[in-house]
Order: sequence, then C-alpha cells, then structure tokens
Amino acid sequence: MRTTSYRPTRLIECPRTGGVCPHAFEIARRLHAALGAAGGSVSDGFEITGHADTPQCAHPCRLTWTGTRAATEVVGVARPRPGAQEDDAGPGSRLAIVRLERGASVLA
Repeated sequence: MRTTSYRPTRLIECPRTGGVCPHAFEIARRLHAALGAAGGSVSDGFEITGHADTPQCAHPCRLTWTGTRAATEVVGVARPRPGAQEDDAGPGSRLAIVRLERGASVLA
C-alpha cells in the first residue's frame, strides 16, 4: 500500500443520505493524488475544475470540483428529481462538501 499526503479539512455529510458522499470523496481523493504526483510540473497558480452528475446515486446531484497543488474541493449541489419543479430540489443548495488539503500522511 502506498501513502498519499492529504487531510480532510472539511467533510459535510449529504443530508439526503446522512453520510459523506462516496462519489465526492473518491473524486477529491483521486484528483488530489494526481495533482500531488504531478509534482513540480504543476505550478502554484494551476487550477483544474470540472463537474459530473451522479446518476448512480438514488438522490441525484451535480458534483463540481476545483483542484490546486494545495487543496481539492468537491461540492454536491441538488438536482431536481425527474418531473419535479425546479425548487423541489433546492436549486443551488449545497448538499455535500469534501475538501482535502496537503498535510498528514494517510493510507490511500
């Protein structure tokens, strides 16, 4: 097993599932590891962003992420249920947040 250097500095559970979003955590962990592995080829000002929907989750949301050399953050935002009014999903309401920062060494 290899180790990677990160520490969760913000974990907000999804109110729909009652736990940390495994999809958000996995995206954050992998992106953080990739940026760490890039080492000096990634400048301090480098930032990567993206988004993905979570159709495999019973409570669909859109995950958006930002990654830098220092930290990676993934935020889950409510998506309306099929056939629901836009405000039934709480548009713009943050559901889950995972933030990882360079820090203590933990098992990956």
